[in-house]
Parts: sequence; C-alpha cells; structure tokens
Amino acid sequence: MNRHVVDRETKSETGHELVAAVSGLRFRYPGASAKEEGHWLLDIGSLHIHTNSAYSLLGENMVGKTTLVRVLTGTLDAPSRGYLEGSFCYGAVTGRFPVDPRIVRRVGICAVHQNDMMFDGLSIWENVLLGAPSRAAVRFHGPAARNSLRLTLARLANHEARSEASALGTLSAGGRAMVRTIRAVAWGYRLLVLDEPTVNLDPKNRDRWFFLLGELWTNPASVVLVSHDPEDHTALRNLALRSGRVYKAFKLHDGMLNECE
Repeated sequence: MNRHVVDRETKSETGHELVAAVSGLRFRYPGASAKEEGHWLLDIGSLHIHTNSAYSLLGENMVGKTTLVRVLTGTLDAPSRGYLEGSFCYGAVTGRFPVDPRIVRRVGICAVHQNDMMFDGLSIWENVLLGAPSRAAVRFHGPAARNSLRLTLARLANHEARSEASALGTLSAGGRAMVRTIRAVAWGYRLLVLDEPTVNLDPKNRDRWFFLLGELWTNPASVVLVSHDPEDHTALRNLALRSGRVYKAFKLHDGMLNECE
C-alpha cells in the first residue's frame, strides 16, 4: 500500500478527466487535544477522482468514512468546520475546505446516505423530485427520469408498488434504497458517493440494488462506494470491470487513505 494517493495530472493514465481533487486534508473533532498528527481523525495527503471510474472506500466502523464523505460534500456540521484543513478542486472550482455544498451540487457531485430524508406520505415520484437540482432539470430530464423509475419499480420484489404514484411508505427497505439511488442518478450527477447504501438490505435486494446501479450508471459518471462490507466492494469491482471502467480500492485506517494493491 502507498501511504498517500498521489496524482498531479488532470487526466489519469487512461485519459479520463479529473472530477475532484483533494490536497492536505486534515480534520479532528472539536474537543480533541493539541494538533498532533496522532490526533487527526483524517490526515489525507491527496486524493484524485476521475471520470468513468469506480472507487471503493473500505474501513472498519468508526474510522471516519462517513465523516470523509461529509467533508467532501460540504455537509459536515457547522461546529466542526473550524477544525478542518486542506484544499479542493472540483471541476474548475478551487478553494479551501470547508466547501460550500452549493458548489458541490453545481459541479455535479452528490452523496447518498442511508438516512437521507424521505417522506412516506409523498409519492415515490415526489420523493425523487426532491433530489432535482433545479426546476430546469425537471423540465428537461424529468420524462427520462420518470421512465427509469417506472422500469425500476417493475423489477422490485413482489411488485411492491404499482406505479411511481404510489406512496413511498409502501416500499420495503430494499425499495427505498433503490429510490434514494434513482433520486441522485436521475439528474445527471458526474460523481455519485454512496455511503453504506446496502446496510439494511438482504442478499437478494443487495443484488437487485447493484443491478439497478449498473442499469442507471452512464458515462462519464463515476461512483465512490463507502462500505465496511467486502462483498459490496467485490460487487462494485465486478460491475466496473464488466463495463470497462477503471476500478481502484482504498482503505481508511488511522486517518490515512491508502490504495489497496
């Protein structure tokens, strides 16, 4: 393993464009002792993410995987932001952390969390609309997104919902996980960060979820999968290699992000 992930080029060896770059990222929670290296929850020299690629982020529970996702997507809670260092380059936008979540959204980076807010009383389609970046996106991409949703619902076990007009509350945990993913993918994000998306799914629904991801994953978008389950990363690797995408795996340990050989 390499101690830090280093790549100074805007294109990878395969010629894929750079989507996001991070340099000198350090973070510790408020209340931690002096800023010594051993006290940093995150201490990442550099990280580069390219188009048309798949990335696995492995690590045990409580090592900071979700915190890293929140740092990268600008959703870290306000009291913690003063304990964050480092710089970012998202598309053509550069700056210092913390990053404004509006910038993250504008350049096409989206995170899907297992506890993202959804509303049982609204229809499935209305919940998908909550993920649209703008009314213009709904106007131009809405018909295709709605058709993808219909096709996905038809694949759900036991025909959980008859249509996208059904209430979200009629879906199982597997169905809801798929709706969260559709909500993000439907609007054309360049980078999709999936934080423990299968944690509440049984093996059959996990297989369905990865099948859905493969169906909806279009070039040149990239995916970062965050999970402590090795089976998730095996499934992502197989999906990436079948579709001709670059695959890399990293492990977060003691604050360091190391590329797995």
